[in-house]
Amino acid sequence: RTAASALFAALSACSLLSHAQGPSAPTRGELLYTTHCISCHTTQMHWRDGRRAVDWETLKGQVRRWQGNAGLQWADADIVE
Repeated sequence: RTAASALFAALSACSLLSHAQGPSAPTRGELLYTTHCISCHTTQMHWRDGRRAVDWETLKGQVRRWQGNAGLQWADADIVE
């Protein structure tokens, strides 16, 4: 019973510490997406039939295509993000 109590206390402390730090900052990719892409992309866009991005390479190709159409001039590192 003492071991269980100690384990519970340790897990509770870890949980409190993780909440005290607050939510993690968004990644660069998340910021690029929410700033430039989400206005046209709904949840349905990602799960629809007939989507053109079916793997990592075709996804990068579509991102490259659409950022170009939008005149964003993203570097390859931005596209990978």
